Amino acid sequence: MNRTVGKFRQERSLRSITAVGGDQGRFVIVSSANAMILQRGNRESLLGDGVVENNNHAGWRRNMTGMPRLGRGEERLDNEKEQSWDTYKRGNYLLEPTDPHIYTRMNTPRNVCFDQQGRQYRVPMIIFVTSALGNLKRRDHIRVTYGSNQAWKILNHTLVRTVFMLGTTNDPVLQSKINAEASIYGDIVQEDFIDSYLNLTRKTVMGFKWVTEHCRHGKFAMKIDDDTMLNKARILEFILQAPSRGVVIGNVNLDMPVVRSRYGEWGKYRISKNFYPASKYPPYLSGPAFIMSTDLVEATFRAALTTPLFP
Repeated sequence: MNRTVGKFRQERSLRSITAVGGDQGRFVIVSSANAMILQRGNRESLLGDGVVENNNHAGWRRNMTGMPRLGRGEERLDNEKEQSWDTYKRGNYLLEPTDPHIYTRMNTPRNVCFDQQGRQYRVPMIIFVTSALGNLKRRDHIRVTYGSNQAWKILNHTLVRTVFMLGTTNDPVLQSKINAEASIYGDIVQEDFIDSYLNLTRKTVMGFKWVTEHCRHGKFAMKIDDDTMLNKARILEFILQAPSRGVVIGNVNLDMPVVRSRYGEWGKYRISKNFYPASKYPPYLSGPAFIMSTDLVEATFRAALTTPLFP
């Protein structure tokens, strides 16, 4: 499983970008007729107030050509060279252990996709949000926006449901707060692996597992980060009209270079050549948000159990 999902987006996929939020740039919107998500511009700040500004802030345009092509004192990236699929089949990352994803659920919600009598709700989409333990304000913001059932104008008891994916902590005070939050809102899924940046892959697999086991009858599942907003009208139009099997929608990143340098703003994404010798990644979905039909969610979860974690 590729933890690089969501780190980079290509310039050609971005058109007009407008700042959103109480201070300019808390979110950026890809102003395309088909845009479905809003992604926060400054991923370290808290959520804005969600007010969309009408003016176009060209300065917030992403320029992915700014990614480091040269490592400072490191090797050059051979982005010109054609790579076959055999190139991706070499490297120490293949020696990484697989994870059968056998973890204890510390919190799990009830009656999300079933009623109290165990009858299935009609669920056109289940949204699972990858969230950090301390991001209560972000979760509260989501609960009153797209995470609220009332936000989705669907008739005949059709529901779009939202749950949050969390790892665990060694801090008993923080854990008690999470337990209280889970009790109040009934939307927390928590497993007993440490909640950390390097465990984001496990957290996504955890979402796939929960959907497979607890909401497989839903039509679609959406994975979304807690610092990303979505366009409800566009997504609603899509999920009500699209076929129910074999569907995935998201931004596909092509020919994305592997970062070799530990310096600069991209340094935390550095991968050594021994670990992964190819100079580019194979195509992958950008990670802030994507939608999959639940048959593919289950298939991806099953494949993840026998795939080495990356990195």
